[in-house]
Amino acid sequence: MMNENYIFKLNNDERDNLRKALTQVPYDPSGNNQYITEIRMAAYKAFPRHIISRLNEQKTSIKPLPYLILENLPLDEKIISVPNSSDDVDGFKSSCMSKRKS
Repeated sequence: MMNENYIFKLNNDERDNLRKALTQVPYDPSGNNQYITEIRMAAYKAFPRHIISRLNEQKTSIKPLPYLILENLPLDEKIISVPNSSDDVDGFKSSCMSKRKS
């Protein structure tokens, strides 16, 4: 059973702001260091204060929480590709890599 104290939910406006910020970064299927850095920078600029505060507490705590769950994060509208994978991305549902189309 999950501890409710470890769950942090973005409201819909926060989720939409994060989506907007992340979609401004041009996609790079290689997932290189520059791309990952740009994604992280965009995310940190767009995350709401309560999420950044919790992440900072985790970094500086002597007894950090064993895990954090962030709910209501934005999902990809469309799956473009999966780096270094032989999976057929057309066989997956948009917004959910774990489910194949019927």
